[in-house]
Amino acid sequence: MAVFRRGRRRIRHDVLFSGGMLASVLLSCGGPGPVAPPSRAGMPVILITLDTVRADHLGAYGGRNAISPAFDRWAARGILFEQAGTAAPLTLPAHATLLTGVLPPEHGLRVNGHGRLPSTIRTLAETFRDAGYRTGAFVSSTVLAPWHGLDRGFEVYDAEMPAPGERTAAVTVERALAWLRTVQEEPFFVWVHLYDAHAPYRPPEPYRSLFRREPYDGELAFIDAEMGRFLDALPVSPAADRTGPGRADRRGAILCIVGDHGEGLGAHGEREHGLLLYEATLRVPLILAAPGLAPGRVTVPVSTAQVAPTLVELAGLGSRAAAGLPLNPPREDAPVRSAGDGPPSPAPEESPVYSESLLGQADYGWSPLHSLRRGRWKVVRGRYASLYDLNSDPDEHLDLLDTEPHESGAVARAPVLLAELDRLLAARGPGGDTRLERPRDGAPDDLRSLGYLGGSPAGDPAGGPDPRRRVAFHDSVVGALADYRDGRFDRATKRLQELLAGEPGNPFLLDLSGSVQMARNHPAAAVAHFREALARGGSRLPLQARLAEALLEAGQPAEAEAEARAGLEAAPGPPDGRTVVILCRALLARGRPADAASTARRLAARLAKEDPYREDINRLATGQAADVPAPPSSVGPLRW
Repeated sequence: MAVFRRGRRRIRHDVLFSGGMLASVLLSCGGPGPVAPPSRAGMPVILITLDTVRADHLGAYGGRNAISPAFDRWAARGILFEQAGTAAPLTLPAHATLLTGVLPPEHGLRVNGHGRLPSTIRTLAETFRDAGYRTGAFVSSTVLAPWHGLDRGFEVYDAEMPAPGERTAAVTVERALAWLRTVQEEPFFVWVHLYDAHAPYRPPEPYRSLFRREPYDGELAFIDAEMGRFLDALPVSPAADRTGPGRADRRGAILCIVGDHGEGLGAHGEREHGLLLYEATLRVPLILAAPGLAPGRVTVPVSTAQVAPTLVELAGLGSRAAAGLPLNPPREDAPVRSAGDGPPSPAPEESPVYSESLLGQADYGWSPLHSLRRGRWKVVRGRYASLYDLNSDPDEHLDLLDTEPHESGAVARAPVLLAELDRLLAARGPGGDTRLERPRDGAPDDLRSLGYLGGSPAGDPAGGPDPRRRVAFHDSVVGALADYRDGRFDRATKRLQELLAGEPGNPFLLDLSGSVQMARNHPAAAVAHFREALARGGSRLPLQARLAEALLEAGQPAEAEAEARAGLEAAPGPPDGRTVVILCRALLARGRPADAASTARRLAARLAKEDPYREDINRLATGQAADVPAPPSSVGPLRW
C-alpha cells in the first residue's frame, strides 16, 4: 500500500473559487477561523457523473422524492450545491471540463465527436495515478470513447459498448464493482458514468410501469437505484455513512456526484439538449461528501470546472492540481446553511459561471452561443445578446434587453458581463470561438445511433443565424434523426425532403439523407446525397467513408476504392479501421486479393490500439477474407 505523507493545504470555510477563474465568492457563514481538515491523504476518491439529469427533477432539488431516494440520502449527508452550472450542455465537452477543471475554449473539445484533449492539459486521473492511486473509469456511452483523450491516466478505461453505442447503468456498475474488488487496500480513484437518461426514454421494469406517463423520470429512478447499489457495495465509506451497521472498519472516502448537463423537455422549444443555453440544460446536480465536510447547502452559483481541482485539494494533493481553483467547501465546525435555516447572508461578490454551445455551428453553420452568469444575472450572446435576472425569472422568459428601458440599472449590467465574457474567451484557448477539430472517421455514425447529430460544419462559423431563432427547425431535424434511429425510414425521408426544401444546400441534411437512403437499401440515391454534401462543404473525411460504402453497395468498386483511399490519405493520425475494411473489400470486388492483403498489412501497423476493426484487418492481411464479414452498415436500422 502506498504511503502518503504530503503536507495539506488548509480548506477555508468562507471562500469559494470559480474553477479556472480569478474571481472569488465570500460566504458570510460565521464561525471560528479556518483550521486544517482531518487528514485525507491516500483516501479513495469516487466521481459519479449523471448524464442528462435535470437537477429540478431530483427530490433534493424540489422534485419528486420517489424518483431519487439514493441521491437524496447522499445529499443529506454531504454538501449540495443548489446552483451548479455546466460548461457545455453536451456530454464530451462537459466531461472534459469535469475531468480537467479547464473550460472548453481552452481544452478544445467543443461538441461531441470532435477533437482530442491536448497532451498539455492534465487530467484528474493523471494526478491521482502519479500520486500512487489505482485509477479506473467505467463509461456508458461511445460519446466518451478513449480516442478523445479522456482515458489518459486511467489504468482501466472501460468503454466497451454494445450496439448502438451505450450500455445500461446496471452493466457499468457491475464492471466498476468487479474492478474495485481487485483494488483491495490500495488508494483508488474511480469514475463511473451513467447515461440512461438520454432520449429516447425507455426505462426498464419496474420503472417503465411506475413512470408510464413520465418515462424520463423513470430513467432517473433507474439510474438512482443503480447508483445507490454501487455506493452501498463500495469497500469504502464516504462521509457519515461509515458509522452504519457492520461498517465501522471501512475507510473514509471522498465522493462527488455531479451531472454533466440537463434536458430541455420542451423548455424554450428544446426537447433534448445541446443547442441552447437556458438553465434547463445548464443547471446540474452536484453533491460533495468527505470526512470533515459539514452537511448543508451552498446557494451561490458554482461551475463544474471547479470539480477537478476540488477533488485534488480534498485528497491533499493541492500542489498537483490540474487547473483552476477549488470550491473549498466549509468544514464541520463552520457549517453552511442547512435546509430550513433561512437564507444565507448576502455575498459581496459572486463567481462567474461560463457556458457555451457550438452545436448549431457544427451542424448547421449557425452562430455559436456563449453565456456568463454572475450571481443572479446571466447574459447569453449569439447573433444578439440577452440578459436575465435568475432570481425573479428562473425560467428565463423575460429578456431584459428586450423589455427594460435602456437606462435601467438591470440593462446597465449587460455590457459589463459581455466585456467580462470577451476577456474570458480572449484569455482561454488558442482556438477561439470556432475551434472545431475534425471528427474521427466513423464517429458521427456512432453518435447518430445515440440520437446526436454529429454533422458536418458548414457556412460562416460566426455569421450564421442565431440558434435561438431556429429551434423549430432543429426540433424537426431531431425528429428526423429519431425516425432514422428507430427504423422509420420512410417517415425520415419525408421529413428530410421538407427540411431540404427550406435549406437545399445544407450539407448535414444531405449527409443524413444519404444515411437514410442507405438504410432503405437505396445506395444509388445515397451516393447522390453524399456527393452533393461533399460539394456543399461537408466534412470530407467521414463523408468520403460513407460515400465509399455507398459506391461499393451500388456496384461501383473502382469508385469506392478511390474515395476510401482519398479519405485515408487525408486523415491525420491513425487510419480509421472501418474505412480500411471498405477499401479492402473494394479491392476484393475488383479481383485483387493480393492488393487487399498487402493494403491491410500496411495499414494494420498504423491502427489505433482501440480500433474495433483491428481483428478483421489482421484477417484480411493474412488472406482470410472469407472470414471477414462486411462491416455492419453505419446507417442501418439503428435501435436502442
